[in-house]
Amino acid sequence: MLNPAAINALLPKIIAETSYFLGKYNKMEDIVNLQDTWGQEGNTFTFPKIGGADASDVEELAIGTDITSDYGVSIDGVDATITHENVMRVFIPKMTVMSKKSIIQIVSRILAMGELKKLESDVVDLFSTFDTELGTETGALTEKIILDGQINVDDDMEVGRMVILSPYQYWDKTNGIASFTTQGNLDSGYIGEEIKKTGFIASAYGFDFIISKQIAKDFDDPNYSYTGAIMSRAAIGVHTKKLADIELGSMASHRGIEIICTGRWKEAIIEQTEGALLISKGIA
Repeated sequence: MLNPAAINALLPKIIAETSYFLGKYNKMEDIVNLQDTWGQEGNTFTFPKIGGADASDVEELAIGTDITSDYGVSIDGVDATITHENVMRVFIPKMTVMSKKSIIQIVSRILAMGELKKLESDVVDLFSTFDTELGTETGALTEKIILDGQINVDDDMEVGRMVILSPYQYWDKTNGIASFTTQGNLDSGYIGEEIKKTGFIASAYGFDFIISKQIAKDFDDPNYSYTGAIMSRAAIGVHTKKLADIELGSMASHRGIEIICTGRWKEAIIEQTEGALLISKGIA
């Protein structure tokens, strides 16, 4: 039996272990522009939208000639205002059979993975709001679609580009990346052979490949399809105020302790030109 004081004493270790899991498994840090304002006033963070420059913005002048025009720098912004809290509750009865070490390890992992999966789900839900669509719900994922993505994703900022896919888009031997060994286009051979040897290919064509189990199936049999994305890290911004704010309290009527974890964030599209919806057929 654990008394409330004993579980209370575990709180700092649960917080520390949760922070460890958040740091280890938070793939969003590599996918989006993540900004945390924990401890700062206000619930809004403004992500800057900085207009790019084209060759036509530069004037070619004879040596010594004054330039008479200027490039008007325009910096817009996209507000991400946190309006909801994402809350998890874990209840531990006083008569628990778990050891203190088990409580720390199990509770910390549950809280961290739950909040991270909800964050990933919210980011994935934004994919459908990209203006550009590549692929079809009845067609296979082909190298041409990925190469088209290279053209569509602007990536002036050079902050990393990625293809985010459902595991069903990836592993489908007929319609997914796993089929590239049989499609016979460009470098299909090397991608297919690498997948057969290692089980996964991390990058190709200048993109990192990332699998998200939060991408839902869009259509029922026989046209199972999934909507991933091809994008740069500049496409989506996430404003957070701590992904896991942990507290606990005694519940006398239930004869136990409840541990509450609250994650606060708001996701938003920053640059439409930095991302595109990636649609393809996949296995069920």
